[in-house]
Amino acid sequence: MDLIWIILMYVLGGAVLLAILGVLFWPGKRSDPNALTLRRVVVTRVIGQLTVGFGILGAVASVGRALWSPETRVELPGVTPFPEVVGADGVRILWGGFDHAAFTMEGADFWGRFWLAMDAALIAALFVTAGFAVIRICDALLAGTPFQTRVVRWLRITAWVGLGAGLGAQLANYFARHLIAGQLEGALPAHILNADSSGMLNRQFLASSQAFTPDFWPVGLWLVLLALAAAFGIGARLQRDNRGLRREVEGLV
Repeated sequence: MDLIWIILMYVLGGAVLLAILGVLFWPGKRSDPNALTLRRVVVTRVIGQLTVGFGILGAVASVGRALWSPETRVELPGVTPFPEVVGADGVRILWGGFDHAAFTMEGADFWGRFWLAMDAALIAALFVTAGFAVIRICDALLAGTPFQTRVVRWLRITAWVGLGAGLGAQLANYFARHLIAGQLEGALPAHILNADSSGMLNRQFLASSQAFTPDFWPVGLWLVLLALAAAFGIGARLQRDNRGLRREVEGLV
């Protein structure tokens, strides 16, 4: 029954979203293309503003919860494989395991909570910067001069913030996991740490959770945004040259 309600809520939410998008973006038969484009830019600008606002609020809430809440929610990646399982009717599990553990703990080390807060703050900084970049681009489009120097500047800022915040958040999360896993290893009873049962928060899982496996999506984001900034920079120069030529022609006339 719960699954049916969840599916219905998703369907209802999707229908409402499609209705809103249809009202905002459906061109209609007699719509002015310029007015439709202007409406889309305005809506995109509002989305950028909401991204900035929710990003800041989310950062404050996440950082405050990580630093001052008595409970700390932690997700530790790791490997806890269980052996081959043979069931009835020829069903056989050749390999399986759990790749992370999510739990809530009390008494987490301050520095572990500090790095969790840094992780949340850096991710929020990425969203806030991207939201500001969207706002600047929309402002330039609404002004009729899309290729502006400040747009190029914000694209470059977003590229470097994305690179630094993306990789920095991964490092901060690694430091937090390393400290909290070490704290758990020193605090948990020996019969839990030395358990051979699969799926337990044992010593093997805690050791594997301290490994650092970087994800390089920030590098791809950085390259794409720098390329986009270069394209906008070329457009800004052409726009300035075109404006200068127009003034010269008007002076001759």
